[in-house]
Amino acid sequence: MNPAPETYEEMLRLFANLRGAMAERIHRDGALGPSGFLLLSRLAEAPRRGSELSGLLGLDQSTVSRQVKGLCEAGLVGRAADPEDGRAYRIALTDKGRDLLRDERLRRLHVVAEALEPLSPAQRTELASLLDTINATLEDRGGRIGSDERV
Repeated sequence: MNPAPETYEEMLRLFANLRGAMAERIHRDGALGPSGFLLLSRLAEAPRRGSELSGLLGLDQSTVSRQVKGLCEAGLVGRAADPEDGRAYRIALTDKGRDLLRDERLRRLHVVAEALEPLSPAQRTELASLLDTINATLEDRGGRIGSDERV
């Protein structure tokens, strides 16, 4: 079943508006960019190897390495020898990184809360249910971010 063209257009409009609102917030508040945010979110779950992060995020290993280097220099993540393989290392959040991630999640939540302000509680509940259905469908078809990884 093909979605109505207006549904597709409204979804694209929503994504563009959210991206724009987040970008404006990042520019104004000096907040964490999208790649850094996703990387820190994954590291909040558990320390990981760079190759594991690359696979989870669908990014090239060199991209992840550059991101990790910048986050290390900012004191947001640290590296430690992998106990399973002394030649490799695991990347973990520092306390500073955990605090920044918490603050960033609150900033992003604020952006979404502002967007949802005109909706009634019942509409918000219905929207959450519809989004859950869409996300579950995408995850079942190979999406990378699961329902337990809300960011």
